[in-house]
Amino acid sequence: MYQKNNNEVRHYSMINIWHSKVPFKISFLAWRMLRKKLLLDDALFKFGNPMVSKCHCCIAPKYETQQHVFIDSEVAIKLWRSFGGPLGIRHHNRPIREVLQIWFGTKPVNRIHKMIFNITPWPYVGKSGKALVHVNMGTRRRWCTVVCTKILFWILRTTLKLAFPSCKLDQSWPKICEIVEKLRPIPNSLIVLWELPHVRKVKVDCDGNFFHSSGLAGMGGIVKDCRGDLIMAFVVPNTCSNNDLAEGYAAKHGIEWCIQHGFSDIILEIDSLITANIYVEAKHGGELQTQSCNSRNYTDFISS
Repeated sequence: MYQKNNNEVRHYSMINIWHSKVPFKISFLAWRMLRKKLLLDDALFKFGNPMVSKCHCCIAPKYETQQHVFIDSEVAIKLWRSFGGPLGIRHHNRPIREVLQIWFGTKPVNRIHKMIFNITPWPYVGKSGKALVHVNMGTRRRWCTVVCTKILFWILRTTLKLAFPSCKLDQSWPKICEIVEKLRPIPNSLIVLWELPHVRKVKVDCDGNFFHSSGLAGMGGIVKDCRGDLIMAFVVPNTCSNNDLAEGYAAKHGIEWCIQHGFSDIILEIDSLITANIYVEAKHGGELQTQSCNSRNYTDFISS
């Protein structure tokens, strides 16, 4: 239920408040709610203000507390059941944080499913806060469950359609939940084959790794000829400050060995995109994964 971040223990629901698809004003309202900073009757009593407390979300008004307004009231129970029921989340008369933990702790089956769990509670919080303002200012007598349900459904469906325009989500909320739960990610795989170098060429495949805790690095690689036969393999310990330097040192070591043993036409294969991009910018050409170049110029580039 709790996660550690920046040397302090923070509730999981506090982390999920600041979602990119949730407007800032709703996130800020939710932040105040979780910190119990909303000016409801139970909070005003702490300042010594005598008043007759009654909520405006039930037919028979009850004592207005944060727990009652957002979880235990008649409107809250109907809305939580309307939107949580199709997702398999049952309404529980539990503290607000535990209710949110049920939403955020449920394991999703895909990205859309995850987004639904992460954003659904917050429009309700925002709508509840707005309704409270209208009621307290006297512009509205009581909440309307039907209107709240339609507005929340429109907000959620519009947000999902903007985030996933390729999905058809024009059905009712239970139907949308049913469709989303059946969606599964399409596996996207790419077959990578090692290709033989051309005649009179050698290929250097190298890699490097860096350990932040100790500052130690390791680099290794192999050199093969046009028939795929192994010419040389190396593993060398080193010290550096990041993984990209380790990749660069590994490439430098392999290229220098080839030059010293008379190989002038070299193909270098590396898996560091940063190192490859630096090389491409310096040479103004070539591919990212497989580089064919004049070996001595490339060695000078690595050394610099």
